[in-house]
Amino acid sequence: MKTLINGKKITLFILLAAIILTGLFFGFSNNNINATDIKILQDGDKPAENEIWLDKLTFIPKMKAIKVGTKITWINKETAMHTVISGAPNAKSGLFESKTMGEGGKFSFTFTEPGIYKYYCGTHEDMMTAIIIVK
Repeated sequence: MKTLINGKKITLFILLAAIILTGLFFGFSNNNINATDIKILQDGDKPAENEIWLDKLTFIPKMKAIKVGTKITWINKETAMHTVISGAPNAKSGLFESKTMGEGGKFSFTFTEPGIYKYYCGTHEDMMTAIIIVK
């Protein structure tokens, strides 16, 4: 009786191992993901001094302090379409508004007055908001 139970355990183990290996080799190897679809920020990958990135459905950084006269450039780093609009959702300030930007799209604005400037993405206004503090 012990040999039969041990034999069943071994058979079950081999069957499970075969299923897992088959899934790993065939089922999970083709998820329609290409190496070019995967973007991982490497150490040192960050916006330059006067840049703000639109990436992973957020502004990077979300808050930035600058001096009067600084030109900020927003760069869309992902495939999602984005805009940059001054003010808050449902309360545009009218100071600046980009066109819709695809991946690699850029928009620049020079801040000439001190203040606290809110802005958001018009496409993702519930998720993407940020602030620039101009001194």
